[in-house]
Amino acid sequence: MKKLGISLLLCLLAACADRQDRGLVYSSEHDAAIMGGQPVNQESQLQSQLVYLYIKGENRSFADCTGVYISNHVILTAAHCVIDLQDQPDRIRISSGIDINPRDPKFLSQSSPALKVVVHPGYRPGQAFKGFDLALVLVSNENQKSHQVISLLPTWPEDLYQYDFQISGYGKVLEYNVEEVGPLKLRQTTVQMAESFNNLPVQVTSASRHLIFDQTQGRGACSGDSGGPATVQVGDQIYLVGITSIAANLKNMNHACSGVSFYTNLYPLRSWVLTETHLLEKN
Repeated sequence: MKKLGISLLLCLLAACADRQDRGLVYSSEHDAAIMGGQPVNQESQLQSQLVYLYIKGENRSFADCTGVYISNHVILTAAHCVIDLQDQPDRIRISSGIDINPRDPKFLSQSSPALKVVVHPGYRPGQAFKGFDLALVLVSNENQKSHQVISLLPTWPEDLYQYDFQISGYGKVLEYNVEEVGPLKLRQTTVQMAESFNNLPVQVTSASRHLIFDQTQGRGACSGDSGGPATVQVGDQIYLVGITSIAANLKNMNHACSGVSFYTNLYPLRSWVLTETHLLEKN
């Protein structure tokens, strides 16, 4: 099988939205969330496992990302969301819930600050297609809400490619709506493994760097969903298997979210995630 090559460079889309705080009026008609997804209800376990990452930029701008609790004080997210903040973790604020309003004047005072950021040593900025797009964020106890931890997949089923996967995030509802304005809503949807990409068959194994999901049916991850989880139910348990990285569409590069999404495969990186999480929890 041919490998997915340099052509990915032409269609990378980091799903981390960069917004300018212009004091815009919020409208429930433009709720920003995962494409084709359903709102997560208040009783769902998911709403206590996921978090919204507010990443402060320059001149009142900020970026949106998603993360997931993997221990009491540690969040797993995408490296490209926080790669420049390892020396400035205080620029990251963490909040949770099914509705997030980062432009609310009370948002910063009611959110929790990040204390430390650890990026996977294999990640290279601007080269998420090579994998390792993972980072761990240590969260302060300040304003930290009650939450639940999600476990990593312990063993890899040989028929995993046939499973349905649930993806979640605070990102965009519509890829084509450039200026989605309104409170961010946590949403979820179901996707399946892509059968092909760039006219090549997709063969995902336990050692693959990415899980590749089909988004051609209008369901999937887009801007703001970076760092969000892909989970799968095996037996009676739900496990974390991937973290949102990039989206690509070689047929229409302007609509990258309507092609495939690449999620960092956590299975071959379990040792790093668990070791670094343990070290952070000891701080």
